[in-house]
Amino acid sequence: MESKDQTPPREPFPGTGPAFIEIDTARPRRWLGWIGWLMLYILAAGGLGLLLYRFTRSPWLAGLLVVFMSLYMLLMGYLAMRNIRLHEREDRGDR
Repeated sequence: MESKDQTPPREPFPGTGPAFIEIDTARPRRWLGWIGWLMLYILAAGGLGLLLYRFTRSPWLAGLLVVFMSLYMLLMGYLAMRNIRLHEREDRGDR
C-alpha cells in the first residue's frame, strides 16, 4: 500500500545550516601547546637516543643518529606543509 503523502521529509530545524565550531586561539593556550609539543618531542628523542645507545654502545653515534633523524623529520614536515600551502593558494586562484 502506497502512502498518499508525497511531500519530502522536513529538516528538524529549517534554515539553521551546518554547525560551526569556534577554535580559541588565545595566545597563552597557543604557547602552552607549543611547549607541550616540544616536551613530547624531546622526550621521544631522548627515548630514541637511549635505545640507540643500548644498540651501539657509543653515545656519539647515538646522538648523531638522533640529531640526523630529528632534522630530517623536521625538514620533511616543513616541505610537506609548504606544498599544502602552495596547493591551497592555487585552489583559491592566488599565485
